[in-house]
Amino acid sequence: MHIRNRFTLISSLIFGIIFTLAAVFIYWMFRQNAQRQLYKDLQKTCLISGIYYLEKDELTLNEHKQIKVQFEHLIQESMVAVIDMEDRIRYGSLVDEDNITQELLEEIRQRKQLSFHSEDFFYYGMFYHDNQGDFVVIVKESGQQFFNLMWQLAIVLLSVLGIGLMSIILLSIALSKIAYRPIRKVIEEVNTRNHENLTGSIPYSNTNDEIQELIESYNKLLSRVDNVFSAQKNFINYVSHEFKTPLTASAVGLEVFLQKERTNLEYQSMAQQTLENIYQLEGILTNLKLLAGVQSSPEARKTIRIDEILWAVIDQSTERYNVPVRVDMQVDDYQLLEVNGAETQLHIAFTNLIENAIKYSEEKPIDILFSEENNHLKILVIDYGKGILKEDLPFIKNAFYRGKNSRHIPGSGIGLSLTDLIFKHHNITLDIIPSSKGTKVTLTFPNKL
Repeated sequence: MHIRNRFTLISSLIFGIIFTLAAVFIYWMFRQNAQRQLYKDLQKTCLISGIYYLEKDELTLNEHKQIKVQFEHLIQESMVAVIDMEDRIRYGSLVDEDNITQELLEEIRQRKQLSFHSEDFFYYGMFYHDNQGDFVVIVKESGQQFFNLMWQLAIVLLSVLGIGLMSIILLSIALSKIAYRPIRKVIEEVNTRNHENLTGSIPYSNTNDEIQELIESYNKLLSRVDNVFSAQKNFINYVSHEFKTPLTASAVGLEVFLQKERTNLEYQSMAQQTLENIYQLEGILTNLKLLAGVQSSPEARKTIRIDEILWAVIDQSTERYNVPVRVDMQVDDYQLLEVNGAETQLHIAFTNLIENAIKYSEEKPIDILFSEENNHLKILVIDYGKGILKEDLPFIKNAFYRGKNSRHIPGSGIGLSLTDLIFKHHNITLDIIPSSKGTKVTLTFPNKL
């Protein structure tokens, strides 16, 4: 069942139950009040009847006339019986009544008053003490008017209930169509996507509701899917290119080598070249394993000094590259230099970061600045080379991506993405700021508080 139909069914069912309970409650309350009022009127009639028949000898003529007027007015739709202690009807027109039994009369004498009803009539009985003796006064009145009134009320309530339920169903259908119209648009938009336009974001209005949150989440998912597709595409291009070069070089060399007999020196040269190609392939595989390893099996952590790791990386890099590295330490609280992390991973990340700066510096010096800001450690790595093109900046952290102005520089396109991944695992923020004269990389460490 569609959510829209389920919403209509549930809302109609809930309001239907509420309206039904309300109608039943109204009917029950009205019936109870009407019946209570009817018995109250019968009680008054019963009392007036007793006074009219039994107090005539004790009232003045004028008082009795007033009682007679009330009696004649009240007794129009009622019948009265005044019964003595021998169960004989002394006064009134209520005779041959099957519902008035000896047991009933005894119950009235014991309880002093009693109200009851049959299928068609209402009764009220009262024990009346007089100077002539003790009597039971019973008044009987037809219930036809009461039952007609209850039937009319039931018809009105059922009609209102039926109209209300139909209105609720129609209104729920209309509201569900309006409420789920944005979802329907999203479904239609998603159904139009294929491999050609899969990564395009879905447009939405700024409604600040759950629909907007859903579309934003879906757009974020599309962005991540796009990144995965781009990474896969770059991975295929990277592997095909990087593997093809050493494999082709080895294959061509071996083919040429097999054309004629070679000297021992040529054999050694060929073996050395093939071995270098194998090492290159091994390095590519090592980088891929490192990237996968950081994502799947994190290294055990311990407290380490960032400056010690960085000094070790600088010593290692300056031995390999003839580029000076200048370090400026402006940290007063040396506890900021202590980080709980994976030493090997951080060593790899800083090695990639420093060697990238050296490779793209065009043999100009590298500056590294340690500073503290709002109880955060910050490290700024600056090179003064060609920098990063603006169109490459959004993708520079993606795996296997290489900037347009760095194609001639040896590299795999894995280093920076691996570095960023390691820093993220350590809650270290890596920001890249390109400029006309080189690149600035800022590392912001977590707050020590």
